[in-house]
Amino acid sequence: MATAMQRRAAHSSKSRGTYQPTEMPSIDQRTNIRVPTYTFGSNLRPIAHLGYEGARHLIPERLPSSTRGRTVGFRVIDLNHSIVDSIRSVASSLRRLDLSDLRLDFVDPEMIDGLLRLERIVLDHNRIDENGFPDNIARLDHLVELSAHDNCLTQLPTIIRKLRSLQRLKLSENRLKSLEGIDKLKRLQILVLDENRLQVLSKEFFSHLKRLEYLHCSRNALTAVPSDVRNLRLLKDLNVSHNRLTSLPAEVFVLPNIEVINASDNQIDRLPTITVKGSLKRKLTTIDLSNNLLIRFPAHLMFMTGRLDLCSNRIRTIPLGLIDKLDQVPELQLMLDENPMSLPPQDVCASGLRSIVQYFMEIKTVMRIHQGVRVLVLGPTGQGKTSLIQTMTDQQARTTDGERTLGVDLYEHNISLEKSDDPLTKRLHLSLWDFSGETRYLFQHQYFLQPNSLVLLVFNMAEYSAAKFRSCFGIWIDWMLFRMNRIVAVPVGTHADRLKPAKAKQIGDDVMKQIRKYVADIRSSIEREIKRIDSKAYISAALSEQLEMYRNLLRMEVLTAESVVTVSSKENSGIEQLEEAILKMVDNKDAFPNVLREIPSLWGEVVNFIDDKGYAMQVPMMRWDEYVALVTGKFGMRHLIQAITEFMHDTGKIIWYSDHPTLRDYVFLRPSWLVDVFKAIFRHDIDQLDYSLEESFRQHNISQPKFEKMINEVVDEATFDRELIKCLWSSVIQSDFNRPVLELLAVLLEHFEIGYATVIRPSRNTSAISSVSKGNITTERSGQDCLDFLPNAQSPASRKGSITPRVGEKYEPGSATSRSKQGEKSSAEIRTNPPRISKILIPWLLNTEQPAKFREEYQSFSGHASAASVFRFPKYIPPGMFEKFTIRALKDEHDLTKLYHWKNGLYARHIQNGVRLYLQRIEHDDGSTCISVECRHESRLTDEDTEKQVEQIWQVLLPFLKDCEDVIAKCTGARMERYMECPYCRGLSFLGEWLTPKELQAVDVKMCDNCNRDVSTSFLVQPKEKKRVEEFLLKRLLEEAEKRRLAFDEATTNNDPFSPVCENGDNNSDDIHPNVMTPMTSDSRNKANQKGVEKQRGTNGDRARSGTTSKGTVRINVPGAEKSPGSRLRTHSNRTTDSSIQEEHILVTLTEQTNE
Repeated sequence: MATAMQRRAAHSSKSRGTYQPTEMPSIDQRTNIRVPTYTFGSNLRPIAHLGYEGARHLIPERLPSSTRGRTVGFRVIDLNHSIVDSIRSVASSLRRLDLSDLRLDFVDPEMIDGLLRLERIVLDHNRIDENGFPDNIARLDHLVELSAHDNCLTQLPTIIRKLRSLQRLKLSENRLKSLEGIDKLKRLQILVLDENRLQVLSKEFFSHLKRLEYLHCSRNALTAVPSDVRNLRLLKDLNVSHNRLTSLPAEVFVLPNIEVINASDNQIDRLPTITVKGSLKRKLTTIDLSNNLLIRFPAHLMFMTGRLDLCSNRIRTIPLGLIDKLDQVPELQLMLDENPMSLPPQDVCASGLRSIVQYFMEIKTVMRIHQGVRVLVLGPTGQGKTSLIQTMTDQQARTTDGERTLGVDLYEHNISLEKSDDPLTKRLHLSLWDFSGETRYLFQHQYFLQPNSLVLLVFNMAEYSAAKFRSCFGIWIDWMLFRMNRIVAVPVGTHADRLKPAKAKQIGDDVMKQIRKYVADIRSSIEREIKRIDSKAYISAALSEQLEMYRNLLRMEVLTAESVVTVSSKENSGIEQLEEAILKMVDNKDAFPNVLREIPSLWGEVVNFIDDKGYAMQVPMMRWDEYVALVTGKFGMRHLIQAITEFMHDTGKIIWYSDHPTLRDYVFLRPSWLVDVFKAIFRHDIDQLDYSLEESFRQHNISQPKFEKMINEVVDEATFDRELIKCLWSSVIQSDFNRPVLELLAVLLEHFEIGYATVIRPSRNTSAISSVSKGNITTERSGQDCLDFLPNAQSPASRKGSITPRVGEKYEPGSATSRSKQGEKSSAEIRTNPPRISKILIPWLLNTEQPAKFREEYQSFSGHASAASVFRFPKYIPPGMFEKFTIRALKDEHDLTKLYHWKNGLYARHIQNGVRLYLQRIEHDDGSTCISVECRHESRLTDEDTEKQVEQIWQVLLPFLKDCEDVIAKCTGARMERYMECPYCRGLSFLGEWLTPKELQAVDVKMCDNCNRDVSTSFLVQPKEKKRVEEFLLKRLLEEAEKRRLAFDEATTNNDPFSPVCENGDNNSDDIHPNVMTPMTSDSRNKANQKGVEKQRGTNGDRARSGTTSKGTVRINVPGAEKSPGSRLRTHSNRTTDSSIQEEHILVTLTEQTNE
């Protein structure tokens, strides 16, 4: 049917008696180009519509025009021999050329020749195909818009690909099947492809057209919108209506500038679950999903748009969980017409959102809440875990088609205990946690594998074999038992549609037999170890502790379903059987005592309140005391706050690590937010980030060279710049300030222990700045001021030992007893004064091998005094355990400076003691893993210095071993053995007795069973505690004396009337040696009567004025101490020559001093 414009043009031609173009063009013999042939009926001048500069409309005129003015627009109405000349006459100023409705088969090259300033050309309603564009169109360098609507294009013309300045391209109502080459048009902002024959949009399409703002592809044959649409970060309007889509990717809804999404009239039966992160800065104007096949109400979209059209779908109910959220979107236009609604009824939905809210408020008064359960979905990658969850939650067939889970994804689902649509029916709420099976994400899983959870062990039945049992089941069972000594699991076999029922049953039976045998073998191996120890004639303290560990492991709880549940996500089969198996497992009150219990309605209000609060906060993380004040201030119930919080944690509403010594001081109000925090850092594709696609980097003024440098640091060194982390967290922390980033980063380093800081930036209020190296951290601050900003740093005076609750002592979060380590900053300190961390290193991401320089340097200390402890994990070691050890080693309290750090090792130096620490992970063929901790002294071993060197080694080794014990103790099912290496043969010949040292400390030597050599026990166990405490305190006392001597010298110089004098009244400073003394050894004590030593060490007499010396005593002369009443150094008036009493006095004195 001819358009109105065509009819007018035809009528005008006939009435004026002008030309009629022939159907077939002729060939120009000079140029060999097809040109239209025209016939003329009169000599009248042709008519064209001209646009002049400054004018708003085109003006019809006969050519050539006599109007004086600068012609910028030209619309051709009549074609004749003079039309080309007329266009050329205005070529210097022409910017818009309209050749529409002329029935052209091609564009005459002469018609556009010389139009170097042309910006827009319209070729609508012609018959031009891909060969109808002249080559000289590529010379239109200023062309920004090309419209070829309603033509005969089947593919993108090759010559159009060269229009590199093109910004607007309209190719609707053609016959396009392919868009090959369109990725060359990188400046496109508007692309209209409606009513073509497109079936797919290629990856290159989305990867290169980064400036697109409007994309219209309606009325094609598209079957999918790929997730690569995330690259179109400037897209505002997307129209994919009237296609064959069955789903939309989550990336469409979270594009930063998207305003309109029209996906109506498709076959969409599922939508991704999207978490709305905080208060949205901007909402979409419209989301149109009408005339589709949706069954599940997309509740999350209500909070993302102002208009949501869901008409003509198959939605039956609105989730009850929206009762308290519907009133948060009072301006939402929600359209649910022509849906088979039962909850609320259709007449309620037709009355609008306000009626829906009122309906739910009435239900709320009689509705009862029952406690749900957290479900952990585990298994290797590619087993169909995500497809299974989405099929269950959407109640229809879902396949993810190879899409991978990044980290952890959260879903929710309700199982009705009765077959009824009644909203008051009792339901079990499931909080589903979909864990990725990829290695890169395993480290973060440890923070979300929580007790009191049901586990689904998912495996692909179609590809399963007995050789895959370990990867599909064994490692996950081991992990859960190691962490919690408990697992309650349902094995789930996917891809049942690819197997015959008999084969699926056979595989299921084999799997259950293997699981039972695997658990039985674990029990048997533990029982054998218990029997082996019990059979010994004498059980040492170390063996006794190991025996107790095995007896605890034997109390493990393993519950599994009776059989494997077989499902097919592709056919939506087996889901009912899976729900029945879940209900049967949680019905076990021994395993789940609180599941399905009725919850007070007030608790439900607390849940809704915290949920709303979490979504309103940019950083949904609160300190425990703030959280308690918030909840009790609104609801009271202070005596129930812990029970309510544990209930919300167990059901996946919040995250509160109540059993963690420091993380229990924090409450994370939105679990999905914490998951996203980890996802952003542990992402697998960080080396594939495209600077041009990541707007956040440009917003933070990061240049492309700096961006590439930061990415290379992550890939090569596992080191993250703070600015990079801030950009990665741009969607998680929607703030332009550094403080939230610094606070969260400090919590991740200090409490989650994901890594350690390598660079600390100077404080903004620091005047004097100098470069200081503290441990392994480089700072740009001076003195103790820089220590205050380190995540783990304290002054020496603050290290007084850990404060831990005693057995049976009630925990009060936020109290002094809630600190397990003195080296960790409290949550209040981090909140008020977060460290300005510049770079962090995450050991889990290290992939480097042992440096060549390390081996050469390490071998240079061969033969030096050393002690090596070994943690042996005979069956299994969880991901991240070794990495936690390396992080603990570099905490400030150990005073270690990192020298080398690689995937399986850490080499560090203790500067003060001259000790090298070598931490390494060794994996053995028998499946066991050893973590070796060796300390070597830098000085060569001599008889005179042996005791001193060994003492210094244990001063470094023992605190770190206890830190490692603290890491292991957080896993209630840890199976581990302690050993000490023989310094001669390097065999694991001795039990590690650093936790029970008394027996070994009582003997001097012990024989190695491998090499039959006697080994000094000083290399196998730490020195006696009393001796080390005495010498440490004595050293402190001597340092204090030296300070007083210096004060005395200064006072003498200044004629201080209170200047100290020596015992005989002479001002003889030789009585005190000017150097700080080191702890005494047994040999030096035997020579204590020598005059030179007496001048350095003395007895703790009355004000240290005088005293006697005997074996085992020390004299310290502190001249003038009696003149200093405010002195911290205290002495006793009673003198004695008995060495034991003098030592006791020294200990009492120094204890009081330390307490002060």
